[in-house]
Amino acid sequence: MRTIICILGMMCICSACHWQEAKEVITTADSLDQSVHVVYSDTAALGRTIRCLNNPLGRLFMRSTLGKAYYYMGRNLEDTYQQVAGAAECYIEADRLQIDDPICRGRVNSNMAYICAQNNNDSLALTFYERASYNFEGSSNDWLYAQSLLNLCEININLHNYIIADNLLQITQTNQLDSVYQARYYETCGLYHYERQQYDSALVYFKRGLNYWQSEEEKCFSYLKQVQIYLKFNVLEEALPYAQLIIEHSDNPNYLVNAYYCLMLEANTRNDVQSLNQYSHIRTDVQRLLNQGMVKDAEAMPILEEYLQNPLPWRWGWITIVCFIILCIILIIGIVIYRRFATTQIKVSNEQIVSMSAQIKKQTDE
Repeated sequence: MRTIICILGMMCICSACHWQEAKEVITTADSLDQSVHVVYSDTAALGRTIRCLNNPLGRLFMRSTLGKAYYYMGRNLEDTYQQVAGAAECYIEADRLQIDDPICRGRVNSNMAYICAQNNNDSLALTFYERASYNFEGSSNDWLYAQSLLNLCEININLHNYIIADNLLQITQTNQLDSVYQARYYETCGLYHYERQQYDSALVYFKRGLNYWQSEEEKCFSYLKQVQIYLKFNVLEEALPYAQLIIEHSDNPNYLVNAYYCLMLEANTRNDVQSLNQYSHIRTDVQRLLNQGMVKDAEAMPILEEYLQNPLPWRWGWITIVCFIILCIILIIGIVIYRRFATTQIKVSNEQIVSMSAQIKKQTDE
């Protein structure tokens, strides 16, 4: 028994040392995220943290630390390595662990929603965005909560839930936050009118939002929508400058496909066969990149759909194991109690026998 206790003690000491190292890794990651808004990129350290804590004791006592390790690993897989399916699995593990920080929980669900939205699965994205908004509301972070409402508004616009989207726009209009928020608000208003085919109003909002973005790259979505609107109006000369700005400042394949299409139309009107062939080849290459990205996003969709349908697949297995352990403990306790009772009874019987023998001997001697 003493040997077992010593071994368990040594194991606890070693685990505590590893847990401290894991905690330091996540503390550093949180500091980078909060101070300079940079994702911790040491995937080797994150991997060690996950391996150290991904066990029953780690999940019980270091749940939030393990959840954040999965979150940061997912961010690296998605942003740096373009492994969207692997990132989705990390986000799911982080969400299952229910991290104590509501902001982190909200970001986990926002990232899963973004993957769904990139794959045009707006109904699934809506579910994750609603969960993210609920967590952000509980965090008392007004900026993140306001941004989450804009995400909900955008998804409802895509789903043609215009009454809900209109109510959300009225709520978000009252928020007076920074320029990034204002830019997104006007952009969302533009998208609302665009989807309702109110193109003149959409142009007004998209142009108004350009005044608030701080970089040309951030303006490219508004540039894209203006290109599409002007092409619907058959005003190619108005669309062309925005298409050129997209090519100059964006590396988003979806934006570039549309921009080069506009340039192809312009070259065709000038009968410039050389430029037309050049733009066509570039657009084909960009379309290939877009298709590859869509394939990677599509790989994550079954994983996320299955997660929503069955968020805790091992629940009944764990319940069975816990019940079995409880029964074993009860059985062991029962055996111990019975043995103690039996030992006591035997001792009492022996004492009675000894007492009776002494009395019989005494009577015999008399």
